[in-house]
Amino acid sequence: MTNILPEKSENHEVESTVSHFFKEFKIGTLLNRANVKKTRGVSPVVLFQFLFTLVFTSKSGNQAILSSKAPEEIS
Repeated sequence: MTNILPEKSENHEVESTVSHFFKEFKIGTLLNRANVKKTRGVSPVVLFQFLFTLVFTSKSGNQAILSSKAPEEIS
């Protein structure tokens, strides 16, 4: 049980760091300028943040969705 708690805090730290990076570098604006737009469903920024978070937490998309670590909009 002691291994689970540090992993959760590390995942939260990664999520907050990715979120801060996206805000500071205005990734949403860059995606919009690159014509990445939402037609329906999940916002492109949320999807890109989810993918970035997966890279740094060493999980696959399927693992994240099954373990409920994905953003609420995706799961």
